[in-house]
Amino acid sequence: MTYLRAIPGVAGSTADFDRAAVSISYRLRLGLFGGISAFANYGKFFRHEKMDLMDYCHFNGNKTLFSNFLLIDFKLLDYYQYATNNEYLQAHGEYNMGGLILNKIPLLRKLNLNEIIGFHYFRAAYLNNPVVKNYYETSFGIEKFKVLRADIVMGFDQNIKTRVGFVLGLKFNLSDGSVIEIE
Repeated sequence: MTYLRAIPGVAGSTADFDRAAVSISYRLRLGLFGGISAFANYGKFFRHEKMDLMDYCHFNGNKTLFSNFLLIDFKLLDYYQYATNNEYLQAHGEYNMGGLILNKIPLLRKLNLNEIIGFHYFRAAYLNNPVVKNYYETSFGIEKFKVLRADIVMGFDQNIKTRVGFVLGLKFNLSDGSVIEIE
């Protein structure tokens, strides 16, 4: 749980707002069936006297071909388009199948690949705007050595047609809780 209070005049700041948020994360190991990681975050701005764009809640977006594949990242989302100054909810989940399917195929078995299925969602409300925005992404990826990963991602917005993208990258931070270790 977090509470943020911006007090005008402190260190030259003009910001004046209050925001509370609560987050939960979960990891479940399923042995030979891989593992599940999940994260959810709900927040609300209670006061909005003076806010700049940097004070809004921003969802972790990406508009490049590369990613570090943190659990809380959206792979196709614009960086600032959906920033909110009101109420928001985001949820992220990934199922690392631990080679459950690909390790049953004779030639692919030797590659020792892990399949990963992901789902990422947010719902954001905006001040002085009755529109509530919903956005979600689904993904399927293949991972090697818990470090190299490639995903195909589909992003769905209520007012924009479906986006499809391909993302690849390296996982540098293996201790942040976003990576499921398969044993």
